[in-house]
Amino acid sequence: MQGRFFMDGTKFITPVLERFIDDMSRGVDGFYFGHNDFRVPSEEDLMNGQNIRIIELNGFTSESTNIYDPKHSLWRAYKTLLKQYDLAFEIVQKSESSEIAPRS
Repeated sequence: MQGRFFMDGTKFITPVLERFIDDMSRGVDGFYFGHNDFRVPSEEDLMNGQNIRIIELNGFTSESTNIYDPKHSLWRAYKTLLKQYDLAFEIVQKSESSEIAPRS
């Protein structure tokens, strides 16, 4: 059995990593919101968008796993989830009003 620790990794976000995630996400039809679980050999590889294996792609109903980081409070978790739900509802509203064009 393997244990898991969910840590807040926002310090590793770089423009290169954001581009990698955006390009990968655009390759999944209908994917506009969610989170990914990665396996990466090193922090440097992650930040450079290299040697990344996608373990899971979690969609619209997934929660931000950084809320489980033990250094964050319960109130921060609630704030994160509420922000996530606001974004999800905004995407739905734009989708219903055709502001989000289908990907081809």
